[in-house]
Amino acid sequence: MRHEKKKGPFSRRVSLPAPQQLETNTTPSQKERRESQTAKSTALQDEVRKRQEIDEALRESDACFSQFIATLSEGVVFHDNGIIVDVNPAITVISGYAREELVEKSILDWATSEPCLRAWQAIQAGDERQYETTLPRRNGSPCPIAIRGKILLHHGRMRQAIIVSDLSERKSLEEELLRTKLAAAEARRIKHEFIATMSHELRTPLNIIIGYADLLLENTFGEMALEQRSAVRQMRRSTSMLIDLVTSLLHLRGLELEHLSLQPSVVVLANVLDEVEAELTELIQHAGVTYTRDLSDGLPPLHTDVGKLKSTLRNVLSNAFKFTPEGRVTVTGRPQAGGILLCVVDTGIGVPSEKLTAIFSPFVQGDSSDTRRYGGAGLGLHLVQQFLQLLGGTIAVESTVGQGSRFSLWFPVNLPR
Repeated sequence: MRHEKKKGPFSRRVSLPAPQQLETNTTPSQKERRESQTAKSTALQDEVRKRQEIDEALRESDACFSQFIATLSEGVVFHDNGIIVDVNPAITVISGYAREELVEKSILDWATSEPCLRAWQAIQAGDERQYETTLPRRNGSPCPIAIRGKILLHHGRMRQAIIVSDLSERKSLEEELLRTKLAAAEARRIKHEFIATMSHELRTPLNIIIGYADLLLENTFGEMALEQRSAVRQMRRSTSMLIDLVTSLLHLRGLELEHLSLQPSVVVLANVLDEVEAELTELIQHAGVTYTRDLSDGLPPLHTDVGKLKSTLRNVLSNAFKFTPEGRVTVTGRPQAGGILLCVVDTGIGVPSEKLTAIFSPFVQGDSSDTRRYGGAGLGLHLVQQFLQLLGGTIAVESTVGQGSRFSLWFPVNLPR
């Protein structure tokens, strides 16, 4: 009988991996752990470096901002619920207090005036509007200031701040300006009173001279020789020029004071022109100048101020004759756009293009040289322009030196409301 050998518990064959195969299966996990640890360490270092860079940037930014605050001309007060924690140099200049005297003090110890206290309370409530008030300086004198609340960066944290602007210089300039305006107003009042008084004092004797000149020309005191009559006419003409000047000054004063009112009435332009031509008879009959008037039939009547209309026509016509030594002056009138367009055309000396606007300014003439040939104060065209504005009309001028000028005046049928 064949005996078989019994197998023990460890008699089974077990195949073990080769050394090279075992190393191949265990090495990747260790490598991965090492790589993971290296990556984590690198990421941590990057994070630390980034935080350091951010902290450094914040410190640099805070330093720059602090330097900027220190250079401001406006005062800056940083506070924590009303307790001052820091100030910039400008606030010490404005208040007169040293920094050590302000820091860790309550703003309420400083804002002692009622207006300043109210402004502070509004800022504490979140109002960012600017308030003007007064702040007591260290020496007790009031300092006019403007204050407003802001949230600003202060040593790495956002804090409440009060921006303080010194208004002393501005207030001083405003007071000086006010004094200057009051002085100018007083000087203007004195000037107007002088003009009014002197105008009255001048007009009275001048009217008497004209009255006696008219009596002489009418032979009331007997016949006069031809030379005497010529002298009286010259005297009357010169006196009339003086009265016109005085009247222009009175009108100018009224325009400056806005005292000129309108006296409306219904007038016919042809009739007003007849009166103006009668007053300018000597100018119109001047040798060497031909005068022509051409008004369209059926011109509408004007509801206007006849006094200002008459003064306007007289100034424009007399101006045309004065600056036309020889040639012609023509007046035409046509209905246009709800009114009447009146054109006064002359062949006189003309006005340079650069002076066409200036001739409507007071005391300006087209000929402003020291040796100018033509008299007058330069008020006529200025008054014409101002009167036309009151009447609702317009004026335009075209001119060529050496060939003449054309003044176009438009009068509305009705006064503006």
